[in-house]
Amino acid sequence: LMADGVYSPWELEPFYKEQNSRVIAFCGEEADSPGILFTDWLCQLNDMIHPAKEANFTLEDLNRCGLASLFFDMIFDLNRFATYEDRDPDRIALLRETPHMTDWDRWAA
Repeated sequence: LMADGVYSPWELEPFYKEQNSRVIAFCGEEADSPGILFTDWLCQLNDMIHPAKEANFTLEDLNRCGLASLFFDMIFDLNRFATYEDRDPDRIALLRETPHMTDWDRWAA
């Protein structure tokens, strides 16, 4: 990576290629399948972080949005990112609404 404090598309592309190859291997897609398109992947990062300059991510952008860990999971750790993507928003809301209850209490209610 360049020492300019900015993650640019050019710098992120090798990480994308590695993650995309993992997605293709995991999903068992054909070798000629593109998997996730780089433009789609980059668009998801932009939508998540809202950088000051589109597709150029700075530490300031990452700290401002509060999703730095998710940004790096998406780039480096496919399993953690998939876990985040598969979360159940209704379950999360229920846990926040009833912190005093156990899982059993919630199930029985």
